[in-house]
Amino acid sequence: MTFATGTAAFTTVAPDEDLGLASDAFVGLVSALAVGLFLYFWDIPARSAAFNENQPTDYLERQFPDVKPSELLTAYLLLLNTKMPSNTRNRSLYMGSMYRIGLEMILALGIATYLVFGSSLLAYGPSVHHGSHWPRLISAATLILSFGLSLVISHGYERRSAEKSRESATRMGRTVRQDLMRLSTLIYLAGLVLMVTPNLTVLIEAWGADVCRALVTVGMAVCFFYWVYRYVRGYSVDPETPRKRKRFHSATSGLLFVVPIVVSLVIYGAEDQSVLGRTNLMVAWTGAAWVVLMSVVIRGHERKLHGVYVGQTRWLKENPQAMSSVLEPRQAASPRGAATPDGVETSTSPVELGPSG
Repeated sequence: MTFATGTAAFTTVAPDEDLGLASDAFVGLVSALAVGLFLYFWDIPARSAAFNENQPTDYLERQFPDVKPSELLTAYLLLLNTKMPSNTRNRSLYMGSMYRIGLEMILALGIATYLVFGSSLLAYGPSVHHGSHWPRLISAATLILSFGLSLVISHGYERRSAEKSRESATRMGRTVRQDLMRLSTLIYLAGLVLMVTPNLTVLIEAWGADVCRALVTVGMAVCFFYWVYRYVRGYSVDPETPRKRKRFHSATSGLLFVVPIVVSLVIYGAEDQSVLGRTNLMVAWTGAAWVVLMSVVIRGHERKLHGVYVGQTRWLKENPQAMSSVLEPRQAASPRGAATPDGVETSTSPVELGPSG
């Protein structure tokens, strides 16, 4: 799927070039295998903030603070493979694969979408058939409406884990503001400034249209790379523990993704020649951006993965003796709520799991 998306983007931005990726079966097969191996060894999903958020090992680290995290991870994997019910283990493997596919699809489509819409600002490619700015405005309006629709759908999911929908909406707004107030957001704002400033008439007359359009594409690239990093890596919550990171709220990620595309579509019309000069291409790539936007905001792949984490954590809570049985006797400090060696049960304090998504 990633290879197919890249091929489609390449044929759109370079319609006169032919690398044989689509026409030559052998070249296409080798290229697809190379892309797959690259993604497998790079392992982006395992580095993402969403993947490392609310894992069962976080609960174990709170229950066994005297045991090294690496030893707890080994013990957890041993429990997963030997003692946890097979349906729990199989579901975790399946949802982990679905998360990988979902994240890689979002990144592949996101890269291709920005590449195409950014290239459409430059004066090259097929002649513009529609000869009007309306297709770009309609595309921008579609993405804006899609963002609102995705928020409504996502809010419906969130209501299931909140006592009151008003509290959920308030919490979402507060989290989005906190995400946008981070100092690193200045990088994103600099990209937006690069996109908007060349639209000034005085600069167009001084620098020329080609230079101004090039600055716009640079601004889009800055915004894109900031979105990718924050969407995948989130932000650090503990400098001493690099693995502990928290994802941006899905509404923030969706907003960061869609704003530069909408700005480029609204402010800048197509030149006489454009890679999106045909209406069918504009519709297709607007649809690709729509898929990315809905997937990022609704985050079904993340919800399913976190649901698996909650199920595994619940099993660990209900079977505290299982973890003690796989730890070394000198390391297995009795967890709260578990039976001590003399048979006396210690007191239990509840642990917040967080929403299952």
